[in-house]
Amino acid sequence: MKAKSLFEVSSLGFLINIWINLYLAAIIVATVQGMTSHALAFI
Repeated sequence: MKAKSLFEVSSLGFLINIWINLYLAAIIVATVQGMTSHALAFI
């Protein structure tokens, strides 16, 4: 029982870690795209 709850907690932490990484990646991509569009606008 204890091992199962520990597994659930670790898998939940793993999923949260994936979501955080995806969120940060999306912010970076949006920032790069914004910079690119601004650079193209200046050209």
